[in-house]
Amino acid sequence: DRIAVGAPFYGGSGPGSAYARGSVYVFNRSGALWSPDAKVQAPAPLNGDMFGRSLVLGPDRLVVGAPGSADMLGRIHW
Repeated sequence: DRIAVGAPFYGGSGPGSAYARGSVYVFNRSGALWSPDAKVQAPAPLNGDMFGRSLVLGPDRLVVGAPGSADMLGRIHW
């Protein structure tokens, strides 16, 4: 079993910090234990992208929405 958890507001706050760039965390289950497997970020993250705001995890693909990308037009990453 696998689960993906979006963290669209991942990043710091204040001058010079990464603000709401976002990330996605993937976990695998073995028995009753969930273990972290991967941290996924946009290829070129920018402040306000909100990568991970929406996501779909299929058997062989993770699709991630970043509604703040492209001047607020949004992007989908897979």
